[in-house]
Amino acid sequence: MSIPNRSLAPREHGAYGQIFAPVAAALIGTRFTVGGLAFAVAGVCAFYAHEPWLVLSGKRGARAERELLAPAKRRLMLLLGLCLSVGVIGLLYSSPPTRIAAISVGVLGLSAALLSRHEFRHSTLGEVWGGAVLSSLSLPIALAGGLSLKIAFAIAVAWSLAFGMGVFAVKGVILTRKNGSPSVGWWGLCASGSLLMLEAVWAPWPVVAVAPLALASLVLRALRPSPRALRLVGWILVAFTIIAAALMVLAARVSPRSPF
Repeated sequence: MSIPNRSLAPREHGAYGQIFAPVAAALIGTRFTVGGLAFAVAGVCAFYAHEPWLVLSGKRGARAERELLAPAKRRLMLLLGLCLSVGVIGLLYSSPPTRIAAISVGVLGLSAALLSRHEFRHSTLGEVWGGAVLSSLSLPIALAGGLSLKIAFAIAVAWSLAFGMGVFAVKGVILTRKNGSPSVGWWGLCASGSLLMLEAVWAPWPVVAVAPLALASLVLRALRPSPRALRLVGWILVAFTIIAAALMVLAARVSPRSPF
C-alpha cells in the first residue's frame, strides 16, 4: 500500500511558530534590507528542507524512505540550492559583523540537522535546542536591519528562553501524566525564567516582549491540563507567540540602532 499525497512539510507544528515569529518580528521591526530578506528566505528554505532530510535519513520509517525517495531528493536539493544561493546574496549585501552572525547561525543549523538523525531530537533538551537554533535566525536579520549587536543578540536569546519554557511546560504536563511526578519540567521552567529575569537587567525590552509567552507556559504547567487538551494548549501557546511577536516589533523599533 502506498503513501498517497504525503506531505514533505515539517511535521513538528510547534517549530513553525519558533521560526516564523522571530523572523517576522525581525523583518517588520527593523528597516528593510536585501541582506535581511535574503537571510530570512534562506532560513525558511533550510527549515522546509528538514522533513525531506529526515525521510532520506530513514527517520520517518523504511516505508516512507522507500516510497518518498524521489520527491524527497528533489525537494531537498531544490531547497538547499535556494538556501545557499540566497544566503550568498545575503552575505554579499551585509556588513562583516552580520556575515559572521549569519555564518554562525548556519553552523548551528547544521548541528541541528546532524542531531536530528539521533533520538536526541525527541528529548526535552533536544527540542529546546531546536527552538534556540530556529530563534537564532532573527540575529542576522536584525543586524542587517540596523539593530545593535547587543539588542539583536538579546532578542534572539529572549526568544530562545521563552520557547524553551514552552517546551518544558508541555513536556512536563505529558511526563507528569505518565509517571505521576509533579516536579517534571519545573526545573527547566525555573532555570529559563531565571535567565530571562537576568537578561531583563541587561536588555529589558526583548524580555518584556516575550513575557506573556513565558507566563502562559508557567500557568499551563501549573494547571496540568489533560493530555487530551494538548492540541488546545498548543494553540494557546501559538496565540501568545503571536502576541510576543507583535510586542517584539515594538521592542525592536524603540531599541537603539547600530552605528555601522
